Amino acid sequence: MKLMLKDLTKKLEKIDKVDVLSCWQWSIPFIKDIVIISRLGDLFVVGNDDSIYWIAIDTGSITKIADNLRQFEQLLN
Repeated sequence: MKLMLKDLTKKLEKIDKVDVLSCWQWSIPFIKDIVIISRLGDLFVVGNDDSIYWIAIDTGSITKIADNLRQFEQLLN
């Protein structure tokens, strides 16, 4: 069975982004939007600098993983 990205992520249309982001704004005030939420709850977000950051829910760590959305999409492919 081949897994697709949609199998590993939540549908953003069904998520209250404002509510989710409000949980993190105190520690990461530079978040503009959510790109992906994994089934495990990790967040991939766009920062004010247009970079993509990974928020690992289990550790609370924040890691820059791409300089922009285009580069992030290339990494996913």
